[in-house]
Amino acid sequence: MVVLSRCDTVDLATRDHALGSIAAFLPDIPLVATSAQTSDGVHALTPWCWPGATIVLLGPSGAGKSTLLNRLAGCDVMETGALRDDGAGRHTTTHRALFTLASGLTVIDTPGLREVGVWATPEATDALFADIAELAARCRFRDCGHRSEPGCAVRDAVARGEVDAERYAQWEELRREAAHALRSDAERRKRDRVGSLAIKRLPPKGY
Repeated sequence: MVVLSRCDTVDLATRDHALGSIAAFLPDIPLVATSAQTSDGVHALTPWCWPGATIVLLGPSGAGKSTLLNRLAGCDVMETGALRDDGAGRHTTTHRALFTLASGLTVIDTPGLREVGVWATPEATDALFADIAELAARCRFRDCGHRSEPGCAVRDAVARGEVDAERYAQWEELRREAAHALRSDAERRKRDRVGSLAIKRLPPKGY
């Protein structure tokens, strides 16, 4: 799920705009705005925080992960940093840490992420954008690239305003990156196989 933390630092209009923007791109992903300082929205995390569950907090430095962990724990189990002069959070967590809370929930806190690589396959990307993937299945050609082919159901839906153009562009970009990652992985495995065969063909030592 996507958690917008520290919502107490912005006005309601800004918070609602952020929620709406994310929901437009990820309509099927649970989304909640929280404030670990005031506890607003924290109760909405309950369905994911049952005893025996394990959750991991991922996000950029200063996003409020450790503060949220402390709120879930009901006490300070992780050090947190004061806000900077510009209101942004400070980097505090420098290592991964696993905590089992009194409630039975296990929480993994992580250092701040600077970038996220694409690990998903094209199929997983389609699952995230199920509405667009369903349209793609209706295209006239099975191998439609959704660019200039006639009878493209995806482009027709974008033209009619049924699919947000930015959301379509994001789907296209993720599919390209996922396909590139698959090709790179296949090429790596091929190089490993060739290297392994070359080693096997070397003459015995001292020959």
